[in-house]
Amino acid sequence: MPDRSESYITTTTRGSRIIPAGPAPAPIQTEATGWQLQEAKQHFSEVVGKAHDEGPQVVTKHGKDVVVILGMEEYRRLKGRQPDFKEFLLSEPDWPDDQEFARDRSLPREVGLDW
Repeated sequence: MPDRSESYITTTTRGSRIIPAGPAPAPIQTEATGWQLQEAKQHFSEVVGKAHDEGPQVVTKHGKDVVVILGMEEYRRLKGRQPDFKEFLLSEPDWPDDQEFARDRSLPREVGLDW
C-alpha cells in the first residue's frame, strides 16, 4: 500500500481516490474557454486572467452554459457607447414642426365619489 502521508484525497462523482502528492491537478475545462462552476470558483483569478488575456470564459453549471466572464475591454466594445441621461432627454425625435398627433377628445368618464 502506498505511503499516504504525501498524498491527498480527491472526491469525484464516482467516489474518492488517492492521488500522489505533487502539483495540484489542472482545472477541468468543459471547452477551450469553458469552466465548470466549482473549478471556476476555485481558480477565479486564473479565469479572470484568461478572460482578460485570451477572451470570454464560459462557466457551466450541471452541463449547461450559465455565465460568460468578459474582459472589460470586450464588455465595453459589445455594450457600445450609451448616451447619458441628459443626452437622452435632449435627443428628441426629428418631427416636422407642423406634425399633428391624433388625440382622444372625448370627455373623461364619470367617477362617483360617494363616501
